[in-house]
Amino acid sequence: MSKGVMRDFVIEKYGVAISDDDAMPLFERYGIEHNVKLPKDFLDFYSKYNGFKVSDNDLTFVFELKDKFWNRSRLEMEGLLSVKDILFVASSNEGVTYPKGILPFVDIELAEIAISFRCDSFGAVFLCEKDPLPGQVDNPSESSEEELQNFDPSKGQLSKRVVKLADSFEDFMST
Repeated sequence: MSKGVMRDFVIEKYGVAISDDDAMPLFERYGIEHNVKLPKDFLDFYSKYNGFKVSDNDLTFVFELKDKFWNRSRLEMEGLLSVKDILFVASSNEGVTYPKGILPFVDIELAEIAISFRCDSFGAVFLCEKDPLPGQVDNPSESSEEELQNFDPSKGQLSKRVVKLADSFEDFMST
């Protein structure tokens, strides 16, 4: 069974797509207004599901981290945000809780999972911590906005608040 087919099976068996409205015009308008293009695998998923929510409150999706990041060794999530929620978060938090040029699609405890539409990391998926604990950043007086300005994947600079989870949305969803 291919990765995409397995993902669709899991979503259809254990969850509910948030497909009550068409996501694509909202993403198209966002792309035009911000002069960006979003990754095809991400757009394909959202054109079909417009997000996803686990239908059983006892279940969560778990993403195991290869290396421990801060106090996390795995991420637990109940689903993916709808397009409306993605764009709401983007309008208020870009450059504050995640770097400019990436778009959050999962909100987890004190962090967001986001996809990049930047040239230097197009399609990559990142975990962005919102509120670091004492000792987790080099300069506690430096604001999160100042630190996130240093995000530059082409130079290997991901900021102390950001870690790469996958090279693509498809890789992230298939993990």
